[in-house]
Amino acid sequence: NENGQRIRLEYNIMETGSAFVVDTENMSVHNILVNGCSSQVFLSSDPKQGNAILWIDEDTNIQFFLNAFAEESVLLHMAESVSLAKTAKP
Repeated sequence: NENGQRIRLEYNIMETGSAFVVDTENMSVHNILVNGCSSQVFLSSDPKQGNAILWIDEDTNIQFFLNAFAEESVLLHMAESVSLAKTAKP
C-alpha cells in the first residue's frame, strides 16, 4: 500500500525440524480453521507490526504463513483463497 506495508505469503514442505518461527510479543493468538486445516491467528497490539495466519495442509504436508497489515477477517479470506496448482514435471 501507500505506506509500504506488504502482504507476505510463505510456504514450505514440512520435514523434520522445519517450522516457521513467529515472534508472539505483542500478539494475541487463537486457533481457527483455514479450509478445514488447523490454523493459528496472530493479532498484533502494535500498529507497526502486521497480523498473521499460520496453517498446515496435512494432505500435502505443506505449511503456510501469511502476514499482512490487515484485520483477521481479511487475512482469513486471503488464506482461504490459497490453492495448490498442479505443474508438469520436467
